[in-house]
Amino acid sequence: NKNIFIDGGLNAGLNLLKVRKIDGTIVTFKNLKFNGGTQSSDSLVTFLNTFDTTHYLLLLNASYVPGSSLLTANAKAKLRQFGSVYCDTIGYISYFHSLLMKL
Repeated sequence: NKNIFIDGGLNAGLNLLKVRKIDGTIVTFKNLKFNGGTQSSDSLVTFLNTFDTTHYLLLLNASYVPGSSLLTANAKAKLRQFGSVYCDTIGYISYFHSLLMKL
């Protein structure tokens, strides 16, 4: 019974939801703006390291962020651990590329 509205430019960038498997409760919402450098990818990996087998991940790449950057190899490797088969095809984050997760 929780909604997160990701529109209107308020949450531009990569939006991540940590969801509890047993009941679908949103545990954490995180927004990352990939605006150059590796800091955002490092933040993504740090966030993904908080997951265990009782959670699943939902991602949404929403809207333009000036100076956007690519995912680092480390971030792509971590997304592959979550079952992503498309993370290697992603270009610049925050330029309306779809980040698809096949779990």
